[in-house]
Amino acid sequence: MIVFYIDEVGNEPLTPASVAAHPFFVLGAMGIMDTSRVSLCEHLRRIKSRFFRGWENARWEDFELKGRYLNSAIRRLQRGGRALDPCGYQGLSLARCNELVQTLFHAWDKFRPVFYFIAVDKSAHLRKHPVDTYSPVAIAYAFLQMRAALLVEFVYGGDEGAIFLADEQHSHEKLFKAGEITRVRESFMGYVEYRPSMDSIIDKPIWVNKGELEVDRENCQLLDLALWTVWDAVMLGKWNRNPWLAHLGPHLARHWTSGRVWDGGIAIYPRPQRYPAFRP
Repeated sequence: MIVFYIDEVGNEPLTPASVAAHPFFVLGAMGIMDTSRVSLCEHLRRIKSRFFRGWENARWEDFELKGRYLNSAIRRLQRGGRALDPCGYQGLSLARCNELVQTLFHAWDKFRPVFYFIAVDKSAHLRKHPVDTYSPVAIAYAFLQMRAALLVEFVYGGDEGAIFLADEQHSHEKLFKAGEITRVRESFMGYVEYRPSMDSIIDKPIWVNKGELEVDRENCQLLDLALWTVWDAVMLGKWNRNPWLAHLGPHLARHWTSGRVWDGGIAIYPRPQRYPAFRP
């Protein structure tokens, strides 16, 4: 069984204020085999013990491994300041912070997860669908479901399966209950050359409340680093000037026929006339 951890950045509303504040909604997924789930968790805990003394007896949030936290700490340390938030990062030097990031890159290489990212350009979406506009969340989940089904069918074989785990989001759950995700997915299915079978995946996420499934909470940290990396590239257009993205590149899923990252591991909706020149 493939376990896909799911996280998002940006918000869902399509109001002018929301589009201005968050022009993109990005959904990320990291897939690992269920047999690696506990091993990955133990590996990440050892990394935290190596860099954060005493983290086991402190608030987990104070030592959470997040791309945004790590990037902010490095930037402040490069300017001669000190890391501020969260408080567990305050003892890191620039050398140790860079070493921590490299160690997390090695975790990608060791466990070899597969990543998918769907970025919804909200302004372009509104221009394309001014009436009966789909929710960016529904669009992203529909894309993810179809790609996960193709991965299972063509890479792992029909006897394999996939499940999704995501932090509980009541607004997202409402979309599933209302059938919105299925409606959008069926609409997209009408335009694809090959219709993937949904039988091999459990397409509705297992919603995880805060404090539940501690193993998976640890594993999601590795997804967060990847998600922040792609978000930074999407927002700034830095596809070939982002050193973190170069490390992530080998683990991005490829398109099932072209072998390219675009429309495989990374998709932008609506599809731009030309994707950026990015070669991972």
